[in-house]
Amino acid sequence: MISDMPAKMKHMSSELKNVDLRLISGVPSYLVNVFETLKSEWGVSNLSEAFPNLKTCLYSGTAISAWKDQINQLIGRPLNYFGCYASTEGAFGYEIPEINGGQNGRYSFHLEDFVLLFRRFGEDAVVTLQDLKPGDEVELLLSSPNGMVNYSLGDALRIATITPYITFEILGRIGQGMNVAAEKVSQQELSLAVERASRSLATNIRHFFVHPGQSTQGRPTYSWTLAVDEPEKISASKWSEALDKALMEVNDDYREARVDLQFVDIPKVNFIHHGIVQNYFRAVAGKGQLKMKSIFASEESFSEYVGLMMKVPA
Repeated sequence: MISDMPAKMKHMSSELKNVDLRLISGVPSYLVNVFETLKSEWGVSNLSEAFPNLKTCLYSGTAISAWKDQINQLIGRPLNYFGCYASTEGAFGYEIPEINGGQNGRYSFHLEDFVLLFRRFGEDAVVTLQDLKPGDEVELLLSSPNGMVNYSLGDALRIATITPYITFEILGRIGQGMNVAAEKVSQQELSLAVERASRSLATNIRHFFVHPGQSTQGRPTYSWTLAVDEPEKISASKWSEALDKALMEVNDDYREARVDLQFVDIPKVNFIHHGIVQNYFRAVAGKGQLKMKSIFASEESFSEYVGLMMKVPA
């Protein structure tokens, strides 16, 4: 019932003393912050002695890949991780090691309590489980038993296998731009934040790129690269503050993660000359409908994209 997260974790540190913790369940970013608080409050290097029988982590909300090493270090040993694909409507899938070979991020549908239908991206027709093919990227629909009422959960999935079992991966929310600590910021809101920041700093932004990053304090952050006319004349710190403020104005999830929960750090900002983007656009725009990518899942994928732009002859 405590709304203030630091205060909540302070109370947890006293309640969890001498508790024989066997399993933890939650959003990975939350778990990391709880364990960091416990370690600090108890003055220990890790929590292995405090929780000698803790072996299992059931996670949801975001992928575990960015958080697993941090959790293992805080606990003092590797845990067994099992993902649950859950939403307000219920749990729609689980990671089952006997089916996915112990691969995190590969789920099986929970079919007992739900009727599920799908819509392939780019198509209008609704399809059933039997119609799915490996590699399909689909929108998940919660349906009535007769299939007449289809409610979109707003989630995008990629079908991995159909035999001997149907397994899938979660691509994210449809229209969602970023999600580094369970907050949800859409591409539209990212663009609006850039627009507001550029107005406040009277700077013309030619294009923006953003991907999940990590601050010097080790916390998740939004890592921005802005294409501008004169990169050498622009202050990264001012832009960091401006984008931070703008994101908090346009998205309550981001504001909560930054201010209330303190899970996300202030944005990191770098600059490139707009000529790189302009040259790439001119070189490839004639090949069809060009949509300059702005949002990336990782620093690696962003670096590959920039490398591609740099290879285009001027």
